[in-house]
Amino acid sequence: MNEFPELWEISQRIEGLICRSGEHAGGVIFVDEDFTNSTALMKAPNGDVITQFDLHDSEKASLIKIDLLSIEALDKMHVCIDLMAEQGYIEQYSTLRETYENLLNIYKIERTEPKMWKMVWNHEVQSLFQMKEQSGIQGIALTKPESVDDLTVLNSVIRLMAQDKNSEQPLNKYARFKKDISLWYKEMDSYGLTKEEQKILEPIVKSSYGICESQEKFMQLVQLPECGGFDLGWADRLRKAIAKKNPAAYEELTKEYFEAVKEKGLSENLCKYVWSVLVATSRGYAFNASHTLAYSLVGLQEMNLAYFYPVIFWNCACLIADSGGSDDSEEENEEDEEIVDIYEQEDMEEFEYIDSPDRKTKIKKRKNNNYGKIATAIGALRADGINIVPPDINSSSYTFYPDVENNQILFGLRGLLNVGEEVIADTIANRPYSSPRDYLNKVKPKKTAMVSLIKCGAFDNMMDRKTCMAWYLWEICDKKSKLTLQNMPSFIKYNLLPQNTEEEIMGKRIYEFNRYLKAITKDSGLNPKEKYLIDERAANFLTEIEMEGFVDTSLPTWTIQAKIWDKFYQNKMN
Repeated sequence: MNEFPELWEISQRIEGLICRSGEHAGGVIFVDEDFTNSTALMKAPNGDVITQFDLHDSEKASLIKIDLLSIEALDKMHVCIDLMAEQGYIEQYSTLRETYENLLNIYKIERTEPKMWKMVWNHEVQSLFQMKEQSGIQGIALTKPESVDDLTVLNSVIRLMAQDKNSEQPLNKYARFKKDISLWYKEMDSYGLTKEEQKILEPIVKSSYGICESQEKFMQLVQLPECGGFDLGWADRLRKAIAKKNPAAYEELTKEYFEAVKEKGLSENLCKYVWSVLVATSRGYAFNASHTLAYSLVGLQEMNLAYFYPVIFWNCACLIADSGGSDDSEEENEEDEEIVDIYEQEDMEEFEYIDSPDRKTKIKKRKNNNYGKIATAIGALRADGINIVPPDINSSSYTFYPDVENNQILFGLRGLLNVGEEVIADTIANRPYSSPRDYLNKVKPKKTAMVSLIKCGAFDNMMDRKTCMAWYLWEICDKKSKLTLQNMPSFIKYNLLPQNTEEEIMGKRIYEFNRYLKAITKDSGLNPKEKYLIDERAANFLTEIEMEGFVDTSLPTWTIQAKIWDKFYQNKMN
């Protein structure tokens, strides 16, 4: 800044300038009149009609923005419900809503079963909503939540950061206080709070073990007469300064807070603790309680599915969604509002529904397999000890499918190379199959599809894989109706000639010698139709087979008449 003042001045002018247009992943503006009465509109390259104003300018123009974000968790629950209904583990009603309400109604599901919570502690509930990243896994390991309230607080705490590098991480502090609540009281003692002052704070933060993790709590704190007595408007200014990561506004509010505390003659120890410890815990980021409660209730629904039914259903649903087999929606966190650059969007893969002949539901699938995503999803589940096996021609579906009896997941037919939709549909429609031949007769797949099915293990329950491949290749290969000497090189190469007698062994040697004679005669100048050239090696072999008497040694170059050798050779070959 001091070394390059001109550069610093230019940088300040550039900062905050609009440099691109963007479209929020799920932001929707609501109005009760024509949009053009309050905002300017434009079209994104993909055809979406969007406002030209950003979030803050839209708010100033009296517009209301609500984020309608889709989450993969709903896909996973939907897939899990379909799988369980298909196999008869739950009743499927006439509508998805009825099925969902009877199974996962938020007011009916189990909340306190200790064994269910222990599954969470042991990481037996795959992809627990908002808890599958390392921060969530660490948070569960440290705090061992036992209720929806615990999970709600944890959902906020794992997102909080220490105020400086020397401070304790909020998650670690929360874990300590949850394990021993007296540590919170010792902390308040160290800040000089009286027992009466401590009781003032208990109704607000004791339920979260002395951690002020939500927007509602710090808004309540600053409205307490003993802690500032500010009105709701001022408390909302504080919420916006923290939620929108506005350090300048936060510093201004800090100044106003302590000026008011001094002016009103409030307890310096209490107010300093409230602001510098409790409120400061959320500085830079804070969730509202309804948000984290909603997260936790989604997680609770997932826990119920994993606990009350064979867990392989939930595992399979997670695998289908994580590998891209259900939808391309990504799990969103409101704290990281995703802005998609409308000039840099790549074409998104489309989806289509396929009617599965023996399935009650329609299965959503990608037009193109993302094998990298599939491999990552499989690797994650296998790392947790979940068994994922090759497809089975009689049991596998389009995508992954749970084998409850064996507690394993079958690989889907849609993920196989060269196995198209028509083959998959015919495969499912013509089940069951008693053998690979039965399958071949019923479905009549192309050679490439059948080879892929054999290689991936789809017939392993019927026949050894190598044996099956050998059988299929023999079924489809062209068969010879007769054998000639032209086939001899192949017989020799693959060691198919009999080796039982001396005569058979000699026959192979004579065949090779004949080729040798023709090779050395080719460039000798002799006419191979009349004579063959004999060198020392050839003379030795002719002596061995007692034909040395037919060699003409009268010339400088030894030879043998072609008709003599050819007759001898043909008799031996016959």
